[in-house]
Amino acid sequence: MMARDSDDKEEKAGKAKAKAKKVAAKEKEQRESLASRIAKQTLRASLWPYRSVAFGRSTINLTLLRFFPSASGVKIKKEVISGVPGERHRPKNALPDRKILYLHGGGYSGGSPATHRSMVSRMAWVCRSEIFVPNYRKAPRHPFPAALRDVQAVWLKFIREDPEARYFLAGDSAGGGLCAALLYQLRDQDHPLPTGAILLSPWMDVRMENPEIFEIQSIDPMLRSEELRHYGEQYAGSHDLDEPLISPVEGKPAGLCPLLIHVGSADILCPDTRIFAKKAIAAGVQTDLEVWPSMMHVWHAAGILPESRKAMQRIKEWINERIAAQGPLASLNTG
Repeated sequence: MMARDSDDKEEKAGKAKAKAKKVAAKEKEQRESLASRIAKQTLRASLWPYRSVAFGRSTINLTLLRFFPSASGVKIKKEVISGVPGERHRPKNALPDRKILYLHGGGYSGGSPATHRSMVSRMAWVCRSEIFVPNYRKAPRHPFPAALRDVQAVWLKFIREDPEARYFLAGDSAGGGLCAALLYQLRDQDHPLPTGAILLSPWMDVRMENPEIFEIQSIDPMLRSEELRHYGEQYAGSHDLDEPLISPVEGKPAGLCPLLIHVGSADILCPDTRIFAKKAIAAGVQTDLEVWPSMMHVWHAAGILPESRKAMQRIKEWINERIAAQGPLASLNTG
């Protein structure tokens, strides 16, 4: 009897120890890296005193250009699709069953394939996928719907390049919002939808009026709501800011393709991203919303961060899952 009691105690102790290890491992995984903390403090110190619209965005772009090299093993070539110039990333390890159209961020008025070259080249290598990044027209010279027209024209041509490939749509920040708008328009016009869409820190509501934004503002090292509101007004032009193709959070997601959404908890775009994801889930859209603790806006771009590398791996896994789950290519409707 005593031996049995002793065995039970040992078993319970073993289970408790295993559970404690799992909890500790999860906490370690979620703990923000030192590199991330340093990056956020550096951005906060350099950007916060100089929050003019032009200075903030140009500084971020220059940082991306100057300090983050492109991935080795990826050939980058300038091309034009449907009259829209851009860059094509071809990794040496590319698989023939996937291609990605990537829409860069920049507040609809800045950014380019060049500013996102490092990030996209790493995505191409990790995901083993060819990627095209269009340099769509920008506000204020070309307000809505110029950018949307550009990326739709590119998409409809892009998806006809290889009948054996699965096509994905991806984008960050304003490019993430543009992805959502493009999905709405493709659905409503009965055009082929992607196998899946990957939205990274997407800008879902250009009005920037959600009260939760102001609770996060103090810990966001990069973005300010008034700056983004300015960009949003430039982009909307003569259109209302609450139009779904401008602020996708106002749209109806039913019928969209599967979504992977990444956003950091230290990003003022997080509250509106949560709202969009909640609506998508309620509408029956397969939606994987992943809120990364303490992460800033589009941390994926900072390849030196462990969290950036983990996020890229997660994107690769998700793409592989979608390809495996979709079924035979013969079942796809390519219009």
